[in-house]
Amino acid sequence: NCSNWETLQVESGGAFSLQVLEFKTCLLEAVEELQIRRDAEIRFGQQINKLVLEKQELEWQKEALQHQLETMIKQHTEALANFKKQVGLNFVYLNQTYLLHFENGE
Repeated sequence: NCSNWETLQVESGGAFSLQVLEFKTCLLEAVEELQIRRDAEIRFGQQINKLVLEKQELEWQKEALQHQLETMIKQHTEALANFKKQVGLNFVYLNQTYLLHFENGE
């Protein structure tokens, strides 16, 4: 058991060799566990970095689409205003033409 290796009594050379072997085994297990944790942390760090980059790319795309939408709304508003102005001018022209014909008795 790795948790109680320091409590073993040294009674003879064989027991001491057994204690050293158990200590080395425990140490090796601890090193392997640390390596596994380190590898997992590195892997998770890489995944986090990848997600951060993807999030930034999505934010840039969102900003680009928002700008495109704003541009299209502005163009639509201007086109609608121009259309209304043209319809208004046509109405005035038709009204004046009608009045001229009406006044001239035609």
